[in-house]
Formats: sequence, structure tokens, C-alpha cells
Amino acid sequence: MNLFSSPEPHADSDGSASADDAASTSGYASRLKRLYDRYYDSLVTHLRSKYGAGPPDPDDVAQQTFEKLYERGLVKDIDNLEAFAWTTANNIIRSEHRAQRVRTRHAEEEAQDADTGLFDEFDPERVLMARQELDIVARTLREMPERRREIFIACRINGLTPEQAGRKVGVSRSSAVRHIAVATTMLVEALAKNRQMGDDAACN
Repeated sequence: MNLFSSPEPHADSDGSASADDAASTSGYASRLKRLYDRYYDSLVTHLRSKYGAGPPDPDDVAQQTFEKLYERGLVKDIDNLEAFAWTTANNIIRSEHRAQRVRTRHAEEEAQDADTGLFDEFDPERVLMARQELDIVARTLREMPERRREIFIACRINGLTPEQAGRKVGVSRSSAVRHIAVATTMLVEALAKNRQMGDDAACN
């Protein structure tokens, strides 16, 4: 679409176009074209001077301004098209700035919610509980027979297979598997006992 082509004249009820309407719309398009040629660069300069390089981009705003003037069509109440164009451009930028503030506020709220969730996961009570459970695991491992502890650590922490861990300490694969099962049971029972004591203390 040519931005400054004359809009279609209004058709009368008998289907014929009004000659006055055609002349008026053509005159409006001509005024708008002259304003565009004379004022576009100046409008961009003014917008950049007042609002900076964007966003929104001053060139985009200027283009939107003249598109809105064109879409508005012939209006007899616009005596000063230049002033009207400036007002329209200002309104476009202010609307975009308001929208940007809303987007920024929404992003900040989402970030705050994410931070809150992160802090909730690491609240002091949970940190303390995790430390207590680590202490229990360490104590339970120390209380195990040395061979059982070595096999468990070799498999569950260092990633060895039961066969590799058994060979390392001089036992068969099946014996290493039994050591791992017993060690796991001991750790589970110790942790369960600690949690039960915590629940009992909370109830009292």
C-alpha cells in the first residue's frame, strides 16, 4: 500500500462517488505527503533528542506516526498537521514506555519469585537438617568394620563395581555385594531413627 495514495472516495447511496469527497481526500493525502517529505527527518531528530535512540527506535515511531495519520483519514479538525504529528509520536513513545515498564516489572516479579523459591529450598532449618544427616552418615560409616566401609565407599562414592571393590580388599564379588547391602541398611536405619527423634521432639 502506498502510504500517501488517496483513500477511496465515499460512495453515495446510488453507488456514485462524491466529487467533493474525492477532492477532499486527495487534498488530505497531498498535505500528508508534503508533511512527510518536509517533516519526517526533523521528527526523527526531535524524538532522538528528547527520548534517545530507543527503544522504541525513533525511525520506527516516525513511520508509525504517519501511518496513524493516514489511517485516521480526512479530518477537518486538524489545522496543524505538524503539531498533530508531534503529539501522535509522543503518545506512541509514551505508550511503548508504559508497556516496557510493565514488562520489566513482570520480569522482576518472576525473578523475585524464583529467588524466593531458591531461598525456601535453602532455609536455615533445612540446612541444619542436611548437616545433621551428613554427620549421621559419617558416624555410621566410622562405626562399620573397615572392610565394609571401604567396599561401600568404593562402590557408592568412587563408582567401582562390587567385583572391583571386592578385588581391591581381597574378597569375592558376592561378599562385596553383601557388605554393600548391610552398609546401606545401616545408613537407612540411622537416618530414619534421627528423623523419628526429630518428629518426636517437634510434637513435644
